[in-house]
Amino acid sequence: PAYREHFRAMSEEGAQREMLEVEIDLARLEAEENPRAALARLTLVEARVERTEARDLLARLRLAQGLAHARAGALGRALSGFEQAEELGRQAEQLPLQAEAAARAAWATRRAGLVALARRYCERAREHAERIALTLTAELREPFFRHPLRALLESTSEARGSQGEDGPRLRHLLDINRRLNSALTTQEV
Repeated sequence: PAYREHFRAMSEEGAQREMLEVEIDLARLEAEENPRAALARLTLVEARVERTEARDLLARLRLAQGLAHARAGALGRALSGFEQAEELGRQAEQLPLQAEAAARAAWATRRAGLVALARRYCERAREHAERIALTLTAELREPFFRHPLRALLESTSEARGSQGEDGPRLRHLLDINRRLNSALTTQEV
């Protein structure tokens, strides 16, 4: 493919970091269709990424590994990757990496039905995103939060809020339903 020619040119120019970034991005794309192949690709570049000692690049690798593991159904490994990526992003002072890692962890845990964990990760991601938003002008904040990944965080917050408001009403309806099922006459309800 065309990217191989681009790799050869980058290699000749000594653009090792850029080549690793492209490999990681390709693996992220590949993870959507073939997570096992993506993990194999990431395994091949892992040692080279670690030799760079670039925390942000290692965070991107761990994030990509987390995504591939999530797509492969290995939630424990996915969360480990996301958590490592978030910590490495913190060490590299890269709030966007921290925010994405926590958001992806929220996405994976929500898909698995782990509501409490999803909330925790969502709150962390939202906090990172708000810290980024502090650096933006007021007119840029709204478009910033419309980004699909950050909009996902907002929908999670809204869903959690609506569950909290509907909780008492739902319990009341369930209580009425229980009494209806156990009552012999309408007066007992």
